[in-house]
Amino acid sequence: MAKEKSTHGFTSPSVILSGFLCGKEAHGIGAHGMPSSLLVAYSGGADSSCLLYLLKDWCDKTGVELFAAHVNHGIRGDEALRDRDHCVSVCKKEGIKLFVLDADVPRIAKETGKSIEGAARDVRYDFFARVMAENDIPVLCTAHNADDNLETLLFRLARGSAARGLCGIPPVRELEGGGFAVRPIISLTKDEILDICEEKSIEYVYDSTNADTAYTRNSIRATAMPVLREINPEAAEAALRFCENLRADCAYLDKIAENYLKKEGARHIGALASLEKPIFTRVITSLYAMHSGEMLESIHIEAVAALIREGREGASVSLPGRLKAEIASNELVFSADSRESKEREALAKKELLFGDNFIGGGYIIRLEYLNSTVSSQTTPDIQTGKENIYKLFTQAEILSDKIKGSLFARGRLAGDTIRTSGMTKDVRKLLSERKIPINKRDSYPIICDDEGILLIPGIAVRDGAIQKNKNCSERVCITLFEDETERH
Repeated sequence: MAKEKSTHGFTSPSVILSGFLCGKEAHGIGAHGMPSSLLVAYSGGADSSCLLYLLKDWCDKTGVELFAAHVNHGIRGDEALRDRDHCVSVCKKEGIKLFVLDADVPRIAKETGKSIEGAARDVRYDFFARVMAENDIPVLCTAHNADDNLETLLFRLARGSAARGLCGIPPVRELEGGGFAVRPIISLTKDEILDICEEKSIEYVYDSTNADTAYTRNSIRATAMPVLREINPEAAEAALRFCENLRADCAYLDKIAENYLKKEGARHIGALASLEKPIFTRVITSLYAMHSGEMLESIHIEAVAALIREGREGASVSLPGRLKAEIASNELVFSADSRESKEREALAKKELLFGDNFIGGGYIIRLEYLNSTVSSQTTPDIQTGKENIYKLFTQAEILSDKIKGSLFARGRLAGDTIRTSGMTKDVRKLLSERKIPINKRDSYPIICDDEGILLIPGIAVRDGAIQKNKNCSERVCITLFEDETERH
């Protein structure tokens, strides 16, 4: 028997849905009146099957038209086809129009450099948006539940998310293409959903990848969630309350930032510098959002804060989306960043030869051959004419027999990883952790051989490529110099 949710005013599954869609939680929808139609994201699993059942019951009583959409991600072979056939069968039986997409997510992930999870999400929501637009459906219903919310909270906490990220899964959010995404069963735990499925004899399929802990969310579900439930059996419900309170706090701070931006002189660096950090962060994010759909991370906000503190006329910092923040007439302005494209072009793939390699972007890479009786002769400076214009940046000695094929340097590519210290690490994250300036990350030299990334100078080296005893093997000394005359 499904547990009652009396503390939220819910007394039955049908009331759960009705109370959500008509109540204050769905404030965005309520402002637009009762929706004429709904689209449910239907995978065939327990959560979405429960949601489909509740939606069907509610729509039959209210006259709202119900549609469903199913995505086969092309990951699980015959099992995924089984799920698709199950969804087709259920919707045909219930008289629900079903839209189906067969996608090749592994190929898309490889082409875009995204993770499988990230590519799958993009494919799903692009498909949902297209179905909604073509059929004039204003509301998308997804089956996120209280356990999903807790898992999301833990994942973002582990990544060091700011307050907005810790707000969890919002019950309602506006979609970029118009309309709303709502989570009608966000207050239900997984156990409660399974109870409803059992009580109402709702059939569903099981996704075997849910047990694969190679996926981050599954790992959290298998390891962290049981421990939290031992501490507090109602941990998921407690997380919902925490997220609700934090969303209210964030909404209040957002309003303060919004009012600040309406003031005359809001972009003046003196006024910006006087803002408290929570408001400053929101103001900068809002100003940036006027020019780009990209997301700013905390390191970007910190870079803009440093720029404002410096206050030097004409000083600038590059930001995602090929934009830059610049000080002009004592105001903070955003504009296209021509430097970023210059640096991207400067660090195209370039073969490395012994001696000095001028690779562009303000860098030189020197290769020297060493044996057991010869040490590197590189000094901290290279003399060019009468001036010292280069500085030694970093140096590494790589075992010759660990270099596969030819060496070349290039800039960072989406999805780049390196196997180092026994782990596969994301290059983008490594550059961020080492505080490489944002406007230099795409031009920072990455040294590769025919097997992939061998060395990120001063940051990481491929496992097995170096050894502590430098007197027993033939080695290649790789030295990176920075040209001080070309740096911004």
